[in-house]
Amino acid sequence: MKWCCLSSGVTPKVDQQLSRTMGKVGEALPGADVVLLLKGDGRTVFQHTAANVDQDDVASVVVGLRRAAKQLSDTLGQTQCPAIHVKGSRNAFSCHEVEKDLILAVFRRMEETQVESLDSKDVDASVAPILEELRVLMHSAVV
Repeated sequence: MKWCCLSSGVTPKVDQQLSRTMGKVGEALPGADVVLLLKGDGRTVFQHTAANVDQDDVASVVVGLRRAAKQLSDTLGQTQCPAIHVKGSRNAFSCHEVEKDLILAVFRRMEETQVESLDSKDVDASVAPILEELRVLMHSAVV
């Protein structure tokens, strides 16, 4: 799996650590075709796109979805919305807040039976260690 770091000011060591950590996403969430680490404004920090998609379009949609989820959580009196999960018939999308201004977005292609049995709590548990690693790395990097 090839990762692309698009941030400047990151040391080669941190770049390698980010690549390793982001590589764990595919292990935790099989079928991940598009994996993005985004700033809150949609700027891409890291990306992996196995599918033929426009990464900027995906980033724009993720930012809009996060805004809508925040607005909905505010309307419902919730204080936070750290994860969003959307399932289609053969696709699953997950968006996780790494930090206040950093988002991990994952688009997966799956068999219908896999999507039907997909539990968002399991997805959250699978990525929790990765999110923690990313938090630690982000504090040692300038992104």
